[in-house]
Amino acid sequence: MTIRSKHLEGLFDGTEEIELVPAPSSLVTLVISHISVHNIDTGALTPKIRRKDEAKEGDDDEYIHAFPEISLAADETIETGKSLILSAGQSIVGELDADPAANQPEWVVIWFEESYVPGIRG
Repeated sequence: MTIRSKHLEGLFDGTEEIELVPAPSSLVTLVISHISVHNIDTGALTPKIRRKDEAKEGDDDEYIHAFPEISLAADETIETGKSLILSAGQSIVGELDADPAANQPEWVVIWFEESYVPGIRG
């Protein structure tokens, strides 16, 4: 087993769904250890951070909320240390409840990647 720490950061794209953490392959499990969103816009916005399951596309449970939907005032940050586990076909996606007035909020995700290769010990 190999364990790696990874992180990604970026900006939202308004009300368009964006992928924050891609779905792992079948030999990898991701453990999300930290998610944060910083509102650098001039007005309040509500980020929607969810776990998306490709196997359930079109079903009511295709998305599971991974983050509370809380309105962030200008220059406010929300973060969670709640662990989430992603397996093959599951990703973390995000979008905003409305288009920002001036600036897209920033996001950061930190996770651990556990890789399993049959027959090889890490």
